[in-house]
Amino acid sequence: MSFYALLFQQEGPSIGRRLIRNALLLTLVLLAACAYSPNSPGPSEQALQEQVARVKRLEEEQQRLLTEWREKTQRYEERCQHADLDANWQLACKQIAEQTARINKSIEDYNERPRKGVYGINTKSRSTPLYVGAWQKKIEEIGNQNYPEEAQGKYYGQLVMTVYLKVDGSVADIILDKSSGNDILDRAAIQIVRMGEPYARFTDEMRAEMDVLVLTRTWIFTNDSLLTK
Repeated sequence: MSFYALLFQQEGPSIGRRLIRNALLLTLVLLAACAYSPNSPGPSEQALQEQVARVKRLEEEQQRLLTEWREKTQRYEERCQHADLDANWQLACKQIAEQTARINKSIEDYNERPRKGVYGINTKSRSTPLYVGAWQKKIEEIGNQNYPEEAQGKYYGQLVMTVYLKVDGSVADIILDKSSGNDILDRAAIQIVRMGEPYARFTDEMRAEMDVLVLTRTWIFTNDSLLTK
């Protein structure tokens, strides 16, 4: 057993490992939740709500472990400031500094992630439904004014697409979750989204909750018109 482990009675390093593990788990759980499409095969809404609750529990545990870690390392970090350290203490101080740096980096990476609001799953602000309604209306107006000529009277169908909107109304990403089976319609849907940006900026209430709004919609191309739901 290293002198470092003896200092913490095997408890300190365990806390450090759990802090880093939790940060990775939080990231994976959030990625899974944000990849969810209500209209495509995958976890149920209940399963996604459970993931949201799991994120909250992990964040609470992360904060508790971080407080415990800082309390345990503080007295040793003060000792490490002394110049008259023997070889064992020098090694222990080096290991404490390295572990602390890894923990700080993992927490910093997690805190700097964009906060994603998946509409219909974890968005709570009252202004979000109004925003989404206005966005949907604009999409349909643009789609009906720019319905692909080569498809009129020939092709019709539906597709599922997810759009990621940033705070300033610009489009961060577009994911085609389920193709219509027709390249003309698929490309038209993506082009319609691009034609409409920038969309309205997020309200103050929305900005307090999220950095990116995730919208998954079914696009229905009829003979010469577009509907989304």
